[in-house]
Amino acid sequence: MDAPITKGELDLLLKPVLEQTEKLAATVKELQATIALQQTRIDDLQQQLLVHHQTPSHPHPHRSSGTSFASSSAAASSPPAPVLNRVATASSLVVERATYFEERVKDVQGTPSPTTSNTRPRTKSIASTFGAPSLFSTGGSSSNLLEGLDQTSLPPSSSSTSPSKASTTPEVDSKKPKGKTVQGSPTISRAHSSPAPLVPAAVQFLNEQKDENAENSSKDEDHPAPSSAPVAVDSSSPAPAPSSSENAPIVPTIQTSLLPKDPASASASVASAAPAASPRKKAPPPPPLYLKRNSIDEDIKKSPVSPSRGSREIPIPPPPPAKRRSQSINNKDGSSSPEEPSMHHAVTTQRLDKAIQLLTSGFKGNFPDQLELCKLLNAGCPAGFVDHVVELADTQPFAQSILGRMFQFGHGVEQNLSEAMYWLNLASNKEDALALNNLGVMHLIGMGVPQNYQEAATWLTRAAKRNVPTAQYNLGLLYLDGLGVSADPVLAFHWLTQAADQDDVDALYRLGSLYRKGHSLQFPPDIKKSAQCYKRAAELGNPESQYNIALMHKEGIGAVMSATEAAKWFRAAGEQGIVEAQLALGTMYLEAEGIEQDNNQAVYWFQRAADHGNAAAQCNLGFMYRHGRGVPQSDSEAAKWYIKAAKQGNATAQKNLGNMYLYGRGVHQNDAKAVRWYREAADQNDMAAQYNLGLMYDSGTGVDQDDRSAFLWFEKAARQGFTDAQYVVGSMYEQGRGTGKQCYETAKGWYKVAAIEGKDPAAQYALGVLYEEGKGVRQNKAEATKWYKAAAEQEYAPALVKVAQALLEADNAQHNYDTALRMLRMATADDNVEAQTLLGKLLSNPKCPQFNLQEAERWLVKTVEDNDLPHAELDLARFYLANATSPVNTGIPASPRGSGVSPRGSGGSSSSSSSSPTFTVTNAAFLSKGVTWLTKAATAHKLPPAITELAQLFLEGKGVKRDVDQALTLLRQAADLGDAAALHQLGVFYKEGIHVALNCGDALHYFTVAASDHAHRPSQIALVGMYRSGLGVDASEEKANFWLSKYNSSPHSS
Repeated sequence: MDAPITKGELDLLLKPVLEQTEKLAATVKELQATIALQQTRIDDLQQQLLVHHQTPSHPHPHRSSGTSFASSSAAASSPPAPVLNRVATASSLVVERATYFEERVKDVQGTPSPTTSNTRPRTKSIASTFGAPSLFSTGGSSSNLLEGLDQTSLPPSSSSTSPSKASTTPEVDSKKPKGKTVQGSPTISRAHSSPAPLVPAAVQFLNEQKDENAENSSKDEDHPAPSSAPVAVDSSSPAPAPSSSENAPIVPTIQTSLLPKDPASASASVASAAPAASPRKKAPPPPPLYLKRNSIDEDIKKSPVSPSRGSREIPIPPPPPAKRRSQSINNKDGSSSPEEPSMHHAVTTQRLDKAIQLLTSGFKGNFPDQLELCKLLNAGCPAGFVDHVVELADTQPFAQSILGRMFQFGHGVEQNLSEAMYWLNLASNKEDALALNNLGVMHLIGMGVPQNYQEAATWLTRAAKRNVPTAQYNLGLLYLDGLGVSADPVLAFHWLTQAADQDDVDALYRLGSLYRKGHSLQFPPDIKKSAQCYKRAAELGNPESQYNIALMHKEGIGAVMSATEAAKWFRAAGEQGIVEAQLALGTMYLEAEGIEQDNNQAVYWFQRAADHGNAAAQCNLGFMYRHGRGVPQSDSEAAKWYIKAAKQGNATAQKNLGNMYLYGRGVHQNDAKAVRWYREAADQNDMAAQYNLGLMYDSGTGVDQDDRSAFLWFEKAARQGFTDAQYVVGSMYEQGRGTGKQCYETAKGWYKVAAIEGKDPAAQYALGVLYEEGKGVRQNKAEATKWYKAAAEQEYAPALVKVAQALLEADNAQHNYDTALRMLRMATADDNVEAQTLLGKLLSNPKCPQFNLQEAERWLVKTVEDNDLPHAELDLARFYLANATSPVNTGIPASPRGSGVSPRGSGGSSSSSSSSPTFTVTNAAFLSKGVTWLTKAATAHKLPPAITELAQLFLEGKGVKRDVDQALTLLRQAADLGDAAALHQLGVFYKEGIHVALNCGDALHYFTVAASDHAHRPSQIALVGMYRSGLGVDASEEKANFWLSKYNSSPHSS
């Protein structure tokens, strides 16, 4: 239950009412004095008329030129009838105004006023309360209002109508949505409420919207000041947190094209009837009546821009200067505004003549000329025009309508909403279309009267039937949303179509939107009609329609797909301030879509959109600075724009900023901040950011190493289709790392998705390994080869090595040398160690057509120097030792055995069937290097094959002093490490008694270990011989057959 209102709170609430009462009382006194003065003037006029025959002419009090009356005896006795009528009308107007204000004072004070019989009855649209209700009503906060302004329905009424005033103002539609109440601010229900004081936010909003060309001079570094450009739609994230600049309030539903584009809006206080009233404090500016619709139908979702080739360096064109009004703007007294000090008198006279011409044409019902006059007055009322209108307002309805409009917006006179209502009602009695429309709009938005949709619908219907496009448009919206009338899509589309047929751009735009989305079963979506409406509105200059038709051309939806046409309309919309169009045009320049690629132009349009706070444009501008495209390369400038966009919630910018912090580009290197921005973007489902965050957890960079967290982020990215993440998830399942269990089947599934959908070569290679080794699948060499070749076609280095190895192991290996060499050279471009080693071995093979020991040595040495790999050292040692000795042909033919003389009958020719004698040449340098690298691999790295081969050198005394004991020691050491060759060599020594005592038992032991644990085929066949011959063991044909079967099933690798 609400707490009772204290006396202090009541006094505070009633203070505005009392102040208003005092002002109205002062106004009544002024009017009473004016009445007395006018009555005196009437008496004087009547007295002058009695002696009219003595005076040749008398100037009319409202005319600038005199009017002569014929002299007659009848005129001497009584005034002429027209003059008496004008006197009576003037007297009636003065008395009615005084009575009207007196009634308002009594209403505010709460006392009923008796009905005055001699007042002219007013229409039912006369305001029942004073003060135009602000859009920021007492019943709701400005923030609550701003949240709803971007909707497609009309703004709800925020004022209530007293039952006591039902006779003057119809009851508001019960379906009207109620305004929200500010929490903590009690509301009092009363018949007449004082105008609500504007909160600071409201004043700021009004000041920003007062002039479309005004620019905010102060800009925050991270939050650009809002501008008059349309709402910026985030392009990179699903639902980013909007910034202040991206939530500029808009009123997309009320069309007031008969009202000024940038009017002086309604004042909450009632101005005096006389323009020269005593000075009083000027009321704060009310909300603007017309805010150009700037919402965009489609959200822009731009992926991060990708680099494109080539650029043509041309100067970036400067932004166009702010437009100045071409017509002079006059002050209330009719003097020239200081805004145009150079305006000549001749130009002012020309504008006055034009205004009078349009006014005269408007008398004949020429509605286009009436609209033209309204536009001329919007730019400034010409000096002298007010007197001309006042002179004609007594008899001409259109002049009354124009005069009411001038009071409505303060054009040439002080703004006075009560005077505006009076003259507009007077003109509406003669069915003046302009007056009917403006009265409808005033009730529609609550200007000078309580907002009342029913009353608005009544006035707008009358105007719409007189073919006023603005009234038809607004009436269509009322029927569309069921405000003040019953919702009726058929009537809504009827009136909107009527307005659109007259080229009303707002009606065309709204119909385009309705046809695009569809409205009810009676009006399903019709893309072609939508495009037609957008196209026509675009041709008439509507920027939102220009943007939407550009999108349709770009996507080929409802219009011919044409990047050139899209760029043309994006440019038109962008030049009018549509931020999304500026972003789209910049992207088209960057990617050369429909226009020539131009980095400078891309930067120009990105900059324009970024300056209006568009996060996607800020991100793209950061990209341009990061890569030096169209601007000098600058990581610090790139980071600055990324930060601006990231703080607005742009996921791509957040991800890019994470990269900047990770590598210290333009900012201080900070792994923790990198993680923070990756997480911000990852929480918005940015796939790349999720993958990057997984890498951070996987490596423990900026966070504690955590396989499980890494896997979860990788999996999120993988499920969104990020190919790299799909491969990593498959790898983690294959290893059983972070997944809870190892699962080759699941690994194969992820590999296959990445290999087929993403055509990822790493995943294709991994699939080949699974099929080759039979992990999670049935072993299948052909399937493995298929995936290896698929990866090799993408020049994936490990796959190239695999295919090259298969070619070299084939039966016709010599025919495949050239292909294998080409593949290995391609693989070495990625510094693949296996490729470098295999290429060195192949080039050292004398059978290779490109045999080259120097190049082979270079590749093998590079492998050792670039990688600390024991096996690389062993391969280099083997190369040196294999090529340390080489046979040399003497070139001298060998003589026949037993004689140096050729046998008879040979024709004196010697036989050349026998080969020339050869001898061996030793390369001491190679031999020394071979021993050095082999010793290092054997002693420093304890590599079993190296130990075995070093033992062989000691047995042969090759490059070292022959030492059998040292050789046996090394062989036993290698055997203990599980080297099959060492085990077999020791078995042979003990079986034959070479260098050791004969011991068949030890021989059987070494052969068995090598044969069973390492599938060493020579040891297996040695066991077959021992069991068959019973040498040192009991003969056993069964065991001999067992090892023979092992021998036959073992691969020929040893």
